[in-house]
Amino acid sequence: MVARMLALVLSSSALAGCASGGWAQNAEATQKKVLNASVAFDGAQHPALDVAEGNGAIKVVRDDTLGQARIEATIRSKDAKRLEAARLTSAFEDGVLRVRVEWPGGKEINGDAASFVITGPAFDGLTLETGNGEIEIEGQSGAAKLKSGNGSVVATAHRGEAELRTGNGEIEAKEITGRVFADSGNGSVSIVAAGGEVTARSDNGDVAIELADACAGPVTASSGMGDVALTLGRGFRGAIDGSTGMGGVRVIGSSPAARVVSRSNRAFNVEVGSGAEVGAERSRVSSGMGSVSVRLAKPNA
Repeated sequence: MVARMLALVLSSSALAGCASGGWAQNAEATQKKVLNASVAFDGAQHPALDVAEGNGAIKVVRDDTLGQARIEATIRSKDAKRLEAARLTSAFEDGVLRVRVEWPGGKEINGDAASFVITGPAFDGLTLETGNGEIEIEGQSGAAKLKSGNGSVVATAHRGEAELRTGNGEIEAKEITGRVFADSGNGSVSIVAAGGEVTARSDNGDVAIELADACAGPVTASSGMGDVALTLGRGFRGAIDGSTGMGGVRVIGSSPAARVVSRSNRAFNVEVGSGAEVGAERSRVSSGMGSVSVRLAKPNA
């Protein structure tokens, strides 16, 4: 039950190629309109955000100069009557701003789609899901859960943990301060400047992970068919087991804190730190058919 509905400032606008007040139309007879809403946080400085869509992209951009969230929804349908009746809704419920498009009959059908761009101060926690489309967030905080059935997933400069999933597409995560979980069914995974524990996998794509200097690990990374590459930061401590079914393995660089315990054509074991620093928890990097490498952190200058 929605605790309180927000007042929405809505407007629809025809896109280029169509007279004012009409619908834009392409060669496939898909028509579209744009609805805009301005939503005040009403004292909740950093609410959570929940957006769900069956077919369409979702983008959330931070802009601290705004005192409200600005929502732009581009709605498409092959049925002019359904398009006309579709509504953009948003409501606060238990500290969460929920954004949806309401379709006639209560559900989206084949030929319907809606994409969102949401701009405003940082949200504290995000749950974003689409069946078909890209998801992108920048400058947010809290626990982020991003899931696309078919499309890339990108998270940048996020203060908190991030769970990133796609059935078919690339995953990019940069400057995530908390734990990162990334899973792509068919696409590469790239994680840069990871600040916390990392778990990353791809069924059919390369996996590349670079740890921030403050990150102590651990890391679990795997690919069914692609290469797996791990670059350590200066703060990493622990043991790393690397293995591949058909590719090669490499330990790159040198560090006074690291030692190669064992190495063969298909596997290696590296320890970084000494005694209790290594600990019982192990990092693991593996590939079924690709190469596996770990690059040791450079010593402090």
